[in-house]
Amino acid sequence: ASLGTITLSSSDPEQLWIGSSNPSTRSIVSVYLSDGTTALNSSDYSVSWGSDNTSVASVNSTTGAITLGGSAGEATITATVTMNTTSSSPSPSPSPAPGYLSSLYGVQNGMRSPAVFVVSGTVSYKIYVNAVTAVSVSISPSSILPSGSATATATLTCTSFGTVGTYPDVNWTSSVPGCASVAPATSTASETGGVVTATSTLTGAAEGTSTITAEVTTPYAASPVNGTADITVSSAFGSVGFSASDATYWIGESVTPPTLSVKDSENNTVPSGDGTSGYSVSWTSGTTSVATVDSSTGDVTLVDAGSSVITASLTYQGSSTTASYTVYVNKVTGVSVALSSSSVIITGTSTATATLTCTANGTISTYPTV
Repeated sequence: ASLGTITLSSSDPEQLWIGSSNPSTRSIVSVYLSDGTTALNSSDYSVSWGSDNTSVASVNSTTGAITLGGSAGEATITATVTMNTTSSSPSPSPSPAPGYLSSLYGVQNGMRSPAVFVVSGTVSYKIYVNAVTAVSVSISPSSILPSGSATATATLTCTSFGTVGTYPDVNWTSSVPGCASVAPATSTASETGGVVTATSTLTGAAEGTSTITAEVTTPYAASPVNGTADITVSSAFGSVGFSASDATYWIGESVTPPTLSVKDSENNTVPSGDGTSGYSVSWTSGTTSVATVDSSTGDVTLVDAGSSVITASLTYQGSSTTASYTVYVNKVTGVSVALSSSSVIITGTSTATATLTCTANGTISTYPTV
């Protein structure tokens, strides 16, 4: 006699990641003789378990409980079912032995022959264990504006034993979230054409550089595995400045400010606007006792002699910058007159000279008319 079908509680492969919990213990649920109809009771046989790769998974020989070995790979877990039937001496057998015993014991001349029969069979299942061994990160584009965004892609190097059904979660962080934030913080990898990747979105916040890290931890890796790449958040402004660094006026004059020139990072002229399609600007005066400025238009009103720094604060596509020029204001503080001759005859002349006392702020190129 021989054993026929041996059935496990599950014969499906066990698909695991290296840090997974030990899988559930499987058991023998039925054993049939080779006739296909005679089922054995659990008391009629014994079971011994074994693994062909204990670095991947070992098995308790008695209970079938699995312990993962900490290595990626595959292991075949085999259950050996043995039916051990012994007859120590001949005994009468007036009629054929019932059931499967008639096939196990030799019956001759009405007597069972003394014999030892060892009948065994095996059944097995696979355990596949995978691991992430490396992570690399790429960012496109690698430089953005404060109002811009980029895509970070983590490419995972993984083992591929068995048929992987679920892929790792990837955790994302930004070293300077005030420069560039990353969302979602966790994304699940997927496989396309044999390449396993996960993505997240970077959003610019302020100029600077931030290191973006993608990390895979247990159970997908034996120990944390990560990769990094840098994102640069650049200014939308290329150059900002005035046509002159200063201007000098007399107290009663009208002011014509120097021309403000604004160019972007590609040296294109940026028009004034709402801060998105063009730059927005706000004006301030450093010394309002000397000169005031309209915060919206930049028009300057002179107040008194002295100097004041006029500043334009600009915003464009998330970037901010400033430019300034200095207004110098002068005034006449006194006038004295001297005559070349204080007395003349009726047809004579005398020269009158007016001497002006003035402030001397900035570079004065024109003087008052007296």
